[in-house]
Amino acid sequence: KSTLLMIRNAEMQIQVADVSKAVDSASSIVEKSGGYIYESQIYRDSSANMKLGVPAGRLAEILDSIAKLGVETSRHISSEDVTDQVVDMEAELANRKILRDRLRAILSKAKDVKDILAVEAELTRIQTEIDSIEGRLKKTRENIAFSKVSLYIQPKEPEKKQEILGPL
Repeated sequence: KSTLLMIRNAEMQIQVADVSKAVDSASSIVEKSGGYIYESQIYRDSSANMKLGVPAGRLAEILDSIAKLGVETSRHISSEDVTDQVVDMEAELANRKILRDRLRAILSKAKDVKDILAVEAELTRIQTEIDSIEGRLKKTRENIAFSKVSLYIQPKEPEKKQEILGPL
């Protein structure tokens, strides 16, 4: 497998005329794309912070849609290559499963109570490692599939009237 496995995340700031309407619109964009909102803070209509999970393959498209809700003031996208980590975890997992299967074979032939208890203790330890690796792999794959987006929504600054200075 030579496919690059990337975790991509983004931060974005927009200024809008109506913060609560923009929050609703951004929520709708995210949910229609198959994403989700895992945190949302709205400060009495003065601003909002949202933490979003969006399908990684649609990250740019979703950010572009959200940008259209107002004026985009900043966008930052970061990527992390986790290919090696995933390959290492998969290899480690395969090795632990082989060891677990060997221990099960030994256990089926064990006659002495002391041997049975020792093998069972080792089996329990190996199974705990397998569960841990599987959990880490699952979390990493979720992070690859869904990009995290931190969205900051602020109200547009009111237009300032230019003062015309007269003679002093």
